[in-house]
Amino acid sequence: MIDSFLSLSVGKIIYSPIYNFGNIVRYILIFSIGIIIFLGCNQEKENDGSNILLKKKFIETFEIYEEVTLEYSEESLISFPYDLCVSDSFYIIASRGNTIKLFDKSGKFKRSIGNIGRGPGEYSRITSIFKINNTDFGVYDLDNNKFIVYNCDNTLLEERKLEIDGISTIRNVVYNDNSYFIHFPFTEDLPYHIIKLDSNFKYENGIIKADLEYLDYTYRGLYEGGIFKDSESKYLYEINSFTNNNLFKIDLNNFSIERIALPKPEFYVPIEAADINSNHDETLKKYREGTSIFRIFQVGKEQVLVQYNLPKDNVVYIKSYVYNYKGSKKIELLDGKGIAFADDNFLYELRFSNLKSEKDSQVGNPIITLYAIREN
Repeated sequence: MIDSFLSLSVGKIIYSPIYNFGNIVRYILIFSIGIIIFLGCNQEKENDGSNILLKKKFIETFEIYEEVTLEYSEESLISFPYDLCVSDSFYIIASRGNTIKLFDKSGKFKRSIGNIGRGPGEYSRITSIFKINNTDFGVYDLDNNKFIVYNCDNTLLEERKLEIDGISTIRNVVYNDNSYFIHFPFTEDLPYHIIKLDSNFKYENGIIKADLEYLDYTYRGLYEGGIFKDSESKYLYEINSFTNNNLFKIDLNNFSIERIALPKPEFYVPIEAADINSNHDETLKKYREGTSIFRIFQVGKEQVLVQYNLPKDNVVYIKSYVYNYKGSKKIELLDGKGIAFADDNFLYELRFSNLKSEKDSQVGNPIITLYAIREN
């Protein structure tokens, strides 16, 4: 299951006040996994020892299970990575401006999937990659507004246009029992945080009613959060920036919804409702005055990791917490890792090991580190 990219870091990015802010920030944040976040983890804090303490907490909670160096060649090059999908046999990486790359679990390059373009089976800008089963996966191509499903042997299985107006992007996709659950910036016509599509990618219904007082944010691409499915495919979990740090638990059998109030970090400030009469800069400023949630991940079988954006001046710092989503108890503050994917067993970190400073250029492919939860 791909729930998209996540970084566990007090890394940083620079805000760019442009109209399609949401998508650009997403790409920059994810690029930070390989570069800026890696650098941020090595920057000295304000002499309070917090960086050392947080790294210690990470080490106490997780242990390195394996490190996988991805084979590097001209054909296998990964540039600007922004999504990872993990199956039983493969690592599947969507790379901006490049074809999807597939590696086996030892890191050996196996093949490219699909091609760049606008024709059948081709894609231009992937914003979500998601697992369907251990041999098939799907992507959403924003520029062509379509879903494509591939087999890991590079067979094109399905391609469907998204026939819904007004969707500016898709953040996450979760596949379950011939249905697709989409996390997206809600609209006036679709005032939901999640929409359910049938097996043909046709709209069925909306899940979790959105508050239209925040519509001007989503209209401008200011929308973050995420969804994931639990290991037994019984529940779907969702969180976003506009619901006061509440985690939503959706029963995938009857679609009943439980609201779980997560303990707020000490820095948490709710985002105020948007002013429809404000210009873009004013709306962006108001959004940044609150605490937005960038991503969530499943951690093992009973925990959820929530990543928060902490804007300060023109820089966004990233902090992440792990909660027990059954008891809503805060467990640990994590720092210093760039996590790209998670499942029942591992957190998967994707990083470029050769980048030592902001002036360095990419050489080779990233390393994938698997972290296992320590048995206490």
